[in-house]
Amino acid sequence: MGEERLLSLGYTIQQVQGVKVILPPLLLIPGGTFLLGSDPEEDTESYPDEWPMHPVVISKFFMAKHPVTVAEYHCAVEAGRVSAPEPKVIAFGGENSLADFSQPVYLTWEEQLAHPDFPVRSLKNWFEAYKYTQWIAALTGDAWSMPTEAQWERAAKGTDRRRYPWGHDWDPERVQSRWRHEAIWDVGPIGTHPQGASPYGVEDLCGNVSEWTLSPYLAYPYDTRNDVDPTAHEEYAVAKGGSWLSTPDQMRTTYRDDPGNWEHVGFRLVCNCC
Repeated sequence: MGEERLLSLGYTIQQVQGVKVILPPLLLIPGGTFLLGSDPEEDTESYPDEWPMHPVVISKFFMAKHPVTVAEYHCAVEAGRVSAPEPKVIAFGGENSLADFSQPVYLTWEEQLAHPDFPVRSLKNWFEAYKYTQWIAALTGDAWSMPTEAQWERAAKGTDRRRYPWGHDWDPERVQSRWRHEAIWDVGPIGTHPQGASPYGVEDLCGNVSEWTLSPYLAYPYDTRNDVDPTAHEEYAVAKGGSWLSTPDQMRTTYRDDPGNWEHVGFRLVCNCC
């Protein structure tokens, strides 16, 4: 059922050199100059690491409409090119629920496999996501990677410097989040919040899972040429978008995080095949 749903959302399933691979639908993100970061006078919820807002030039690129799913990542696990995500604590059970820290609830890879159209998460580390992109690039011959921080932010906020992908005002009904009125308390399937898409049609850029980028967590403005050697900063990569557990201010397009190996972090693909 999971793969059928992915096909209905525009994914393709291929056999390349005898290896199964699932490729996502892509959307064109225009290049040009845009302003990266926040102006504290314009956005009073911004954090110092988002300052100063400064111009950045990027080339056009293609971004996956959705974050990498369990089904996509499973192909690389089966091919022996990445490690299966490790069990990580996602909640605490017991009579006192979240207050009872004696009974941790673990998310296992087997449980993730039961939901192939969910974003993959709980990877061993950032480098496993990087290895996935290297595998799919080598297999297909196309320039797949994770987005840089600048690419991610460009795709999320467009040319009108949106605070959220859909606009300037927080709307809990447009995102997979615990702040929704029906109180969602976990990640969910991709493609269920099209009303939260960015100006270019990219979905789930905030909420659901936070997304690693290629970029190092450095003070602005930094030399974006550092993005070309991501292995030098794998433990300090910027994550964007916040997860279902994040507060609304952490789901703004300019928010930056250094999550380490937090359990609710995934990633997204771009193809620099212009």
